[in-house]
Amino acid sequence: MTHRIASIITLMSSSLIGELAVVAPAMATASSSQAGTAPTAAPATKPAATAIVTAVVGKLRNTKGSLQCSLHVKDNGFPGGKPMAIASVTKLSGATATCVFAAVPPGAYAIAVLHDENNNGKLDTNWLGIPSEGYGASNNKLHTFSAPTFAESKFVVGTANVELTINLKY
Repeated sequence: MTHRIASIITLMSSSLIGELAVVAPAMATASSSQAGTAPTAAPATKPAATAIVTAVVGKLRNTKGSLQCSLHVKDNGFPGGKPMAIASVTKLSGATATCVFAAVPPGAYAIAVLHDENNNGKLDTNWLGIPSEGYGASNNKLHTFSAPTFAESKFVVGTANVELTINLKY
């Protein structure tokens, strides 16, 4: 029996959309019960249902820099740990920006957002450790002296598309 599972994660960034595409081809099996019989492939299984997750982020205090939205699937260091996907909005205009994650499988997720005004790839802080750039999280549970937790930021994705509004704190 041949057993093959492939996963390809493609992250695409444009000025408006960051996209996550996960492809998991069906397992292929081959067997022969009689000598000289050609192996047959198992029927392809239907791909799992996925959804589109859209985060509308605002209010931006300016259009400098970029907006980074990261989709997290576990409590692994949320909000700063390794995300499942990242969507970037590189050209900001207006008071809001939109991050889109496509082909998201059902499950519990959380989104962390950073308005990286100087494009240095990190959340800048002052000498007290207080963020000097905008940040946010799904469910808008933001604290003054600590980061939001995965538990209070998580939302559930099923087969229906999800749209969230995330408010930035500066």
